[in-house]
Amino acid sequence: MSDDSEIDLTDIPELRDADFARSRIVRPAASRPVDLSLFDKDFSAEAHAAIGRVLRTFGILEHEILRAAVGLYGEPEEADHDPSVKKKIEEAVASSLGGRLKLFAEIYSAQGLDAEWLDDFKTKIAEGIPARNRFAHGLWSEEQNGHLKCRFFERWSEDDFASEKVWMGTPDALHHIAEANMDNARLLAEHFNSTRLHAAE
Repeated sequence: MSDDSEIDLTDIPELRDADFARSRIVRPAASRPVDLSLFDKDFSAEAHAAIGRVLRTFGILEHEILRAAVGLYGEPEEADHDPSVKKKIEEAVASSLGGRLKLFAEIYSAQGLDAEWLDDFKTKIAEGIPARNRFAHGLWSEEQNGHLKCRFFERWSEDDFASEKVWMGTPDALHHIAEANMDNARLLAEHFNSTRLHAAE
């Protein structure tokens, strides 16, 4: 493996900005059936672009986190590997952002790299996991004022069974999240790409 101690990692982009912080997540007054025809109408091009972009960039970020983990670990044909780690990689392939972030953190820590940077990175990426899950599995609609609404079920606890909630925000809020996702994906691709690591040896 190459020595990455001299890598100058740029600041980790925040997943939330002022616009996103002002968006609202509320619980509906009552969980009841909704008129699905309202959600089947044509969205504006701006709404489609914002929702599509944020979902696409979460996918890019998930891909780059896993690729970074594999790049740090090394290609299977190049070294002897711990079967338990190979098993974790296989499991991460079938997981989403949270599982891939956990794997990356474990392999990064095992390399003895910058622990402070890792803690900051994990914290900021983890902040986006709830948004990723809500946006990917929620029911989207567009308000007359152009705001976007996403209805979703939060994972429940014993005190809060099957809680339906609503996220509401502007297309700009989604674009800001998408931009942060892309910045973090580029950071990973630049510093932990497996081709770059092995070429440097």
